Amino acid sequence: LELLFIIGGLLLVGAVTILAASRSKTLTRGPYAIRSLATYLGIAVLNAITDAIAGNAQAVAILVGIADLALFVLVVLWSVQRTRDIGWPKWLCLLMVVPLAGIFYWLVLLFKPGRRNDAELVEAFD
Repeated sequence: LELLFIIGGLLLVGAVTILAASRSKTLTRGPYAIRSLATYLGIAVLNAITDAIAGNAQAVAILVGIADLALFVLVVLWSVQRTRDIGWPKWLCLLMVVPLAGIFYWLVLLFKPGRRNDAELVEAFD
């Protein structure tokens, strides 16, 4: 049962990665917020469920750690797209790896308007 859960989780990570691959080089605030918040929530749920089911099994913890890392890499890739939208250098996404600076940088990416005004995008879809 535990092995099936982990295989399913890894397949889910792969599916999310494939679906998240975007031809666009920029990412506006709304999609970035939804994707990153959903991914962080997914990481928390995956860790909680695995801890409840497997306890302290080391093999399970390693596989879940790999899945968490894959999801975090996904958020960093989205952050690169968001940084391009703002017009900042891409190397600033390295701040995501620094614990406190990463949280602050993520919040800045959530709330800073991009070079294109989000209101213009809303008008384009109306």
